[in-house]
Amino acid sequence: MKTKRQVWVIALLAATALLATDCKKDKDALPFFLLGGDEAASGTGTTSEGETSSGTTVSTTNTDVTGEGDFEFQTTETIDININVTDDNGPVAGANVSVSDTDSEETLYQGVTDENGNASGTIEVTPETENVGVTIQVGDETIEQEVNTDNLQEINRSVVIDGTANTGTVADSDGDGVSDENDHYPQDASRSTLVLVPSADGQVVAYEDLYPSPGDADFNDYVVKVNNELDLDSSGKVVRIRGRYQHIARGAGYSHTLHLTLPGNGTVSRSIYSSSGSLESETSNQGSLTAIEIMPRSNTTISQSNTGTSQAFAAGKYAEVEIILDSPLARNELGRAPFDLYVKVINTGKEVHFPGMYFETDGSDRYMDSNGFPWALSVPKSWSWPYESANISDAYPDFESWYLSMGQENRDWYERSVEGEVFPYVNDGALAAYIRAGFKNGSILWALLAIGIAGLFAMFVYREKAHDS
Repeated sequence: MKTKRQVWVIALLAATALLATDCKKDKDALPFFLLGGDEAASGTGTTSEGETSSGTTVSTTNTDVTGEGDFEFQTTETIDININVTDDNGPVAGANVSVSDTDSEETLYQGVTDENGNASGTIEVTPETENVGVTIQVGDETIEQEVNTDNLQEINRSVVIDGTANTGTVADSDGDGVSDENDHYPQDASRSTLVLVPSADGQVVAYEDLYPSPGDADFNDYVVKVNNELDLDSSGKVVRIRGRYQHIARGAGYSHTLHLTLPGNGTVSRSIYSSSGSLESETSNQGSLTAIEIMPRSNTTISQSNTGTSQAFAAGKYAEVEIILDSPLARNELGRAPFDLYVKVINTGKEVHFPGMYFETDGSDRYMDSNGFPWALSVPKSWSWPYESANISDAYPDFESWYLSMGQENRDWYERSVEGEVFPYVNDGALAAYIRAGFKNGSILWALLAIGIAGLFAMFVYREKAHDS
């Protein structure tokens, strides 16, 4: 009997060591194999050699641009993409260029090189996006490069393929130049790529409504959960925009309507649903995309404020909107998601926009107060807003260092709140986050194995004690 117990003790110690070892692993320590191109760190005016998937020599000149952009209280960043592909015969047209998040594998951009071998566009990244992967496909040839996004403003790469690139023949049912394998809409030549902005998690947008007077900085006067999708054509331009907007908090006595302004013209289809999902109304309009009404008066779209300490969350109504553009737009013309989304305050007649969009004649930002503080914030995921009259700096201690450093420190400030200072909209705690991440990188499997062995050990000891008694 003593020998059996010793065996179980050894097994338990091994499981514990295995779990402890895994918890110390750094995901960045795992190898990432490149099929040609630069390493993760970006550079300026550097040329490196690699190979395509079939062994063809490739030279890449990296002129990426890094640096600190203008700080506009945004929690996401946009990065311009400029890729040029040539071979011994000159520009390579028809090469498929895509950019994706190396962690989530979400597609951020896709486009086909033109007659000059160029593909260009813009991606949007959150603080969680540390690296992106650039993939260039020319027929059966594949070139992959990984790029670090820290303070990155532009990805500029000139790729030279040794010899003649074999574009080959690929299945392309709609003839838009994007293979069926890479085409999200293989039967629709007007669009080829679906992009979730700023990410699949969507974002929470919060407004203060006392503009132009400074507010109380609790950012709960009007709060909306937003999910946006973009459809890109084969050149990487935006042709359709879809959004889901749910009213989730209203900590103000004022009433508001929610609006969106975009450049250009198009057809706007809007459906309003009750909080339980029942369709309440449908509208469709064609024309200018200025001042589109997304949600009607806020005193009709939510049943309770969702900002009080004694309240449990109750969702409000939501709108689903699709905009089909008359002419494709370059991604950088839209700006960061949720784009120019703003509230109109019925009581004061004022609009509340994000900073960085509208300026006075003297160059000052119309939507930054005298202290350089905004009336609107967006957070790139689900987020618990401060309770009524709880200052955001008290609710989120890292917020102050984030904005005082002009966005260079604590970019994920919204991840750490003070208990009792925020409304419990997000009930997804640290354990759930660890489990999600664990399934992604495999560590949770080791953890479950260790827990299982420990459980068997405990059951064995209990049976042995019962037997001995």
